[in-house]
Amino acid sequence: MDGSLIFIFIIALGVAASSIGWGVMRWVRTKNLFQKVAVRLQLSFDRGGILTSPRVYGILNGAHVEVCRRRFSHGKSSTDTFGFTVAGLGIPRFLDIKPERFLSRLKRMAGAHDIEFNDGSFDDAALVEGGDPHAVRAALHPRARSLIAHLIEASYSKNFAIQGGTIETYRRTGQFEDEEDIIRVLANLIDLAKTLGRSGRTEELLRENYLAESNRKARVRYLESLAATLRAPLETDDEIVRDAFYSGDPHLMFQAACALGPAGNRHLPDILPDADRELALKIIGRLEERKIEAPVPELIKCSSGIRDWTVKAALARFLGGTGRPEVETWLHGEIAGGSSAPADYRRECVRALGLCGGKASLEVLHGLQGPPGRREIEAAMSAILARLGVAETGWLSSAGAEPGEGGLSRAETGEDEDMYGANGRE
Repeated sequence: MDGSLIFIFIIALGVAASSIGWGVMRWVRTKNLFQKVAVRLQLSFDRGGILTSPRVYGILNGAHVEVCRRRFSHGKSSTDTFGFTVAGLGIPRFLDIKPERFLSRLKRMAGAHDIEFNDGSFDDAALVEGGDPHAVRAALHPRARSLIAHLIEASYSKNFAIQGGTIETYRRTGQFEDEEDIIRVLANLIDLAKTLGRSGRTEELLRENYLAESNRKARVRYLESLAATLRAPLETDDEIVRDAFYSGDPHLMFQAACALGPAGNRHLPDILPDADRELALKIIGRLEERKIEAPVPELIKCSSGIRDWTVKAALARFLGGTGRPEVETWLHGEIAGGSSAPADYRRECVRALGLCGGKASLEVLHGLQGPPGRREIEAAMSAILARLGVAETGWLSSAGAEPGEGGLSRAETGEDEDMYGANGRE
């Protein structure tokens, strides 16, 4: 054999022997570590074989646990890890939690949603999915969120998951100097499993989570879910309601008002002026669902403190729909605001008058000049006339104008019957 070939053969043999040697050393180290863990925790130990890794498994503090070794290959290199699995202890099977990755962020940007907690460190770390968001929030106690964020951060290449009632994660073997490090990870995983598997009704768990939460923004999410799942409204002297209203946070105050049920509607006018646009529109949307109980005088009073014209327009639409007589007077003042109010807002006020206005509004609308447009004025007047009944002599009417002129005239004849319509206003 050629000398150079012999030399290459010897080198290759040395590399193979070295690789085998390192593999044996890793196996021996893992076997010794796992054996110590098994003895300390009174678990079963499997020393493995030529093709299988040593592992530790069994029941620990009521949980099914397993620790094994796994190699992750990537290209020409690989990484040795220890895999940890914990199941049981009532971990909800509906929970589906994975690390937040680049692809999931793209999906969110495209409109997909996961279940969020208004907790930046947790929401950025974990992608939370599941059927009922309120049940998921009930399961995720603040301590559980903290443990999950820590476990994701410490895992190898974000290999962490909670699915089907099981927690699974992987760590680099180099992170473990002795059995204590393995036992510490198992303790954290079992702590997490117990926290996720707490027993109790959704309402009870959400209440417990709220009171344990120190992050005010995250409290909003817990209280939102609590308000949505209550079998009966909370009382005004409930500690959660008191905490929310004393906080001065409009978002917390709104959720507390929702948790109070119909009794909470009277608090909404106090929240509205300090709410951001999204929350303000949500408040008005809630009022639209419960217009019979709407605190109309208080809403009119608080309207002067609202600076967002989009919100004021939504409020005008809602108030017009209540048909309350004080709304008509308020809308007259809003329309007469002149140049200080945008034309679009004044148009909304005119449309609202079409919903609630009476005879006095016909006079006001007829005297309008400039924005809002004539089309909106005519539509509002037509709606008022239709609601009041047949026009009396001398009343304003959209009839009698030349075709295509879009003008307004006074009706020449009319009937007294059903003159004031359902509202009964003069």
